[in-house]
Formats: sequence, structure tokens, C-alpha cells
Amino acid sequence: GAPPGATSYQKLSMARDADGRVEIFLTDNQGRIWWIYQNPDVIVQVQKTITPPGTTTPIVVTFDELRPPAQPWSAWIQLTGQLVAVTALRQADGRIALFGINSALHLYRLPQA
Repeated sequence: GAPPGATSYQKLSMARDADGRVEIFLTDNQGRIWWIYQNPDVIVQVQKTITPPGTTTPIVVTFDELRPPAQPWSAWIQLTGQLVAVTALRQADGRIALFGINSALHLYRLPQA
């Protein structure tokens, strides 16, 4: 879905984070900055009953398994500031840095913590 209260978008930029998941940043018609990201897979414990070779006695094996999250995307998060242009870049360490220009043509930079 769309960010709350946003009726149109000005600029959109995407980047992959250190885990390879997509993060999307956009500015809306009011200059607000929005962020949404792919949620990570979840680890669930699975139990399976198997009968080992050479025996007739079944055993229960427990193991961890990666599964898609219940919600594939986060909710939209409004970041501080207002911009007319936005660009997201992945840095060498895998963190994303967000760059932009505001209406007074001042540079905006927000590195991922």
C-alpha cells in the first residue's frame, strides 16, 4: 500500500541492504520522506518423525528452517526532514546511506545506524 496521507510521489529510490533485502525510500507530494523494507525470513523449529535405516523404531528430529515472514514488507515509516529528491546507496559495509536535496537546495544525508 501507499504511505499514509500520500496522494502522489515525487522521487523513489531502492537499494539492497547487507542481507540482500530491498529497501525503498520515496518522497511524497508534500516532501515527506518515507521508508519501507522487506522483512527478513523467520526461523521456525520443525519436528519430523523419521525411521533411521536399519531400524524399525521411528525417532523425532527437530531442526530449524527458514520461512518467509507473515508480512513480506514492513509498514511505511516516515523519516525526519523534507526533500525534493532522494537517492539510496549501499555502502561498502552493506549499510544504506540516504542522500537528498531539500527545497532550499541543501544536501541531506542519513546513514543507516
